[in-house]
Amino acid sequence: MNITFLIGNGFDLNLGLDTSYNDFLNFYLQEKSGDDEEIRGFKADIRRQHLDSATGLWANAELAFGHYTDDIAELGKKADSFSKRRNDFCRKLAVYLQEQEKRVDVHNHGQAFVDAISEFRSGLTEAQLEQVNKSLDIFEGGFNYNFIIFNYTSIIDTLINAAKQQKIQLGTREYKGTSFNNSFGKSIHVHGTTEVEMIFGVNDTSQIANMTIFEGVSPIYLDSFIKQKYNNNIGSRVDEKAFDIIKKSSFIYVYGMSIGDTDKLWWQRIVDRMKEYPYTHVFIYCYDAPKDRLLKEGRLIYEASVKERFLAFSGNTNPDLRWRIHIIDHNIFSGFSNLVNTQLDNIFGEIKARELPLIS
Repeated sequence: MNITFLIGNGFDLNLGLDTSYNDFLNFYLQEKSGDDEEIRGFKADIRRQHLDSATGLWANAELAFGHYTDDIAELGKKADSFSKRRNDFCRKLAVYLQEQEKRVDVHNHGQAFVDAISEFRSGLTEAQLEQVNKSLDIFEGGFNYNFIIFNYTSIIDTLINAAKQQKIQLGTREYKGTSFNNSFGKSIHVHGTTEVEMIFGVNDTSQIANMTIFEGVSPIYLDSFIKQKYNNNIGSRVDEKAFDIIKKSSFIYVYGMSIGDTDKLWWQRIVDRMKEYPYTHVFIYCYDAPKDRLLKEGRLIYEASVKERFLAFSGNTNPDLRWRIHIIDHNIFSGFSNLVNTQLDNIFGEIKARELPLIS
């Protein structure tokens, strides 16, 4: 049976890396090599918009770029100018994340990684565990672990390769008197990596504030800003392959991802899978879930709101789906928390020494 992990930037943050957009913005706004007048103006816009925004507009840079199309239109510019600014942002982001990745060495953590993914049922209540195990009884065979990766680093790939090279066993599953070996399945970077086919954009045109900048220019400009279209245009069929994994998954575990608008397509696809196959369960790790052990009302309200948001992306409020969504606050990757190696952590030393609190 297929168990699929959706891995977001929260995985890298859990490692202790400074990979949030806020972290990157501090670097980006100070890095001035090669900046022309247009890029300097763009950075001034980011600084002004982010600091003036009560919600920190650029904390979600993909949505922020969608809003920024309004600024481009007000400047009397078109999609080529927008693309230049976005491409500069993405190129610098790739370099920044590559350097962040150097701060950790996970080659010796293959066994810990296998142990972690094997604990995908940890943190469930007694009632939830009973529901999950009933569905498990439907499936024959061992666990096949797949990974759909939404961040840009290659750390998950390194961990999988380390486990394979060290010939670490993923254990077995007993089913009706027969023992089946667990295995690694597929691993796909749905948005590319810091080295190849990096995809940075919005879910659809509803997240673009001003479509006029794309009028009268090559449609590639617009298509390159919409994730699914850009994926299709690249031709590597990554989107199609990842979607195929979802359609064949029995358990789907979401780790380190906010249930946000820019990945709306994937939440819709997961809900569709749940509707089509009544034994599909979704586990959503929420690090900030209330942990009050005395009064559970706050926790129940929190869980209901997360489920409501998740299902809202597909417009489906079927009660049958709700009980198959499990909100988890147990961090199965807690053993990977703060793995930054101080001997490797000399990245951006000069920048940190002169860093100003540009973004709070």
